[in-house]
Formats: sequence, C-alpha cells, structure tokens
Amino acid sequence: MKRREFLKGTAAVTAGVAASAYIRPARAQARKETLLTISESGPNNLDIMGVGTNRPGYEASWNTHDRLVTFGVTQDAGGNDHYDYTKIEPELAESWDLGDSSAT
Repeated sequence: MKRREFLKGTAAVTAGVAASAYIRPARAQARKETLLTISESGPNNLDIMGVGTNRPGYEASWNTHDRLVTFGVTQDAGGNDHYDYTKIEPELAESWDLGDSSAT
C-alpha cells in the first residue's frame, strides 16, 4: 500500500467517525402551530384557482385547507396508490345531488 492511499483511507475514516457524533435518527416533533414545508421553490399563490398558480401553491393549499370532496384511491398493478378521478368521496361535504348541469 502506498503512503498516499493510506492517508486518504485514514482521513475518510476519521471524518466519518467525527461526523457520526452529529448524525441522529429523526424524532417525531410535538404538535406546533407552524407548518414547515420543504420544496424546491415556494408557492407563488395560495389561491389554487388563481391564474398561474405553481405546483408548490397547490401543495400548500392541499396541506392547509379542508376540501368539500376528494378523489377516491385505486392501486395499480405494482400496489402503488393513485387517485381515481372517476370516484368522488366526501371530506367536508355530507351529501350532494348531481343534476344534468349542476351539483348541489
């Protein structure tokens, strides 16, 4: 073994041991009145019906507002959940009537 390779190896091990003192497993946080969201970019609008609302805007709205209804869930062949846009399920709504050109 060459001296340079030995020094590289020992430096890597030493750095790993030093860093392990600061690495801790994630712990559940107590309920707080602050919503922390991590995204590549922030929402440009919290009104999802607004023109030009970006995906982070939808993410923030989805996590902070209750909806009247939501889509049902179905599983694909791999067992992954996906929204089923043909099934509507209640969230806040207790019932609804669908007419020919209206919903109440």
